[in-house]
Amino acid sequence: MFLASGGGGTMQFIYYALQQLNVGVSICGVVADRNCRALHFAQQKNIEYKIVGYTQQQPQAFREAITYFQPDIIITTFHKLIDAATLHQFKHIIFINPHYSILPAFKGSVGMKTVEKARELNCGFVGASAHHVIAESDAGKIISQAILPIANWNEVDMKLLKDTIFKSTCLVLLNAIIMQLDITLLSSITTKTYSLNSHEVIVSPDKLHQLANYNDWQTEFGKISF
Repeated sequence: MFLASGGGGTMQFIYYALQQLNVGVSICGVVADRNCRALHFAQQKNIEYKIVGYTQQQPQAFREAITYFQPDIIITTFHKLIDAATLHQFKHIIFINPHYSILPAFKGSVGMKTVEKARELNCGFVGASAHHVIAESDAGKIISQAILPIANWNEVDMKLLKDTIFKSTCLVLLNAIIMQLDITLLSSITTKTYSLNSHEVIVSPDKLHQLANYNDWQTEFGKISF
């Protein structure tokens, strides 16, 4: 199940990638806190969805949506901290959050603000993370990360870099989902290098390499509509 409040680009990638992988996993529902493009995509693909108001002080409608969809995994892509009581109530569900940085760097930063901060600080590496969700922002155990080096920020095309970080985040999130599955084929974990927008991106740990190759991801990325 996806939690959404924006364009749903990450959700679109996961939807198409899971179809490509054919591992018996699908998006069972989308829960959004407002009308957004992510819901429009859900409508187009006949994915059931609900719009619910959620705050930490008023979580009941959100909890009812979780109970309704009965997911095994929840991807938390809307920028709200989930209250500890809800996480405890559904502790049998795996909550995963994607983040546009190499955590713990830039914890709490939203969206691509992480990349802007990395440029301000002249970071030598940027990347993406997927981690387990706890009540504290961006503080859960890390499942998988991607990293790419930046030799000279003055030579960086920021639009292209942000697209690379987005694609890296998609791969890291998909990898995190795959790592939760009991698939006998996935016998080993390693690191894998992907070429994204001419950047060499290292994903670690990585299990995707056992299921598909990079050409598949180029095709899936091309299907995303913003």
